[in-house]
Amino acid sequence: MYSRLRTTMSLLAPGGRAIAVAVALSVAQSSLAWADFAQGLAAYNSGDYSAAFEEWRPLARAGDPAAQTALGEMYFSGRGMSPDPAEAAKWFRRAADQGHVSAQYALGLMYKEGTGLAKDLVRAYMWLDLATILAKGETRDVLARTRDDLAKTMTDDQITQAEGLAREWKAKPR
Repeated sequence: MYSRLRTTMSLLAPGGRAIAVAVALSVAQSSLAWADFAQGLAAYNSGDYSAAFEEWRPLARAGDPAAQTALGEMYFSGRGMSPDPAEAAKWFRRAADQGHVSAQYALGLMYKEGTGLAKDLVRAYMWLDLATILAKGETRDVLARTRDDLAKTMTDDQITQAEGLAREWKAKPR
């Protein structure tokens, strides 16, 4: 189950580089934050995970959702550290609360599988639904299939509850 979740999360971008595409698009607007994030991304893509972590950690602590998602992925996958799904869920949640699609998707999968937090199909559907709504193009189609596959395992009441939570959800600024 854990390896399936890891594989699914790696599908967010070609070559298992979930960070490179999914996160780079939502980096903070300031050039300093972009420079720091870009340096972290270059380090990550070259396999220097500790340098990537050091670049992204201050950004994540300052509330940057792309950096928070990047740290979540690192904690989840164990790149540069021991895997820590609970810590990954914490960082994904912070970014998901701000409307970061990749973080919402990852959090939905973690709730679905009960990895790093308690299994909760209602919350899983809620986060997958939010990610689907905010996603664009082919990504939206992939996320919709994941959400719809989950719905097949849920009762009508659970789906109604999850959709209600998604309707009530509002992005929280940093």
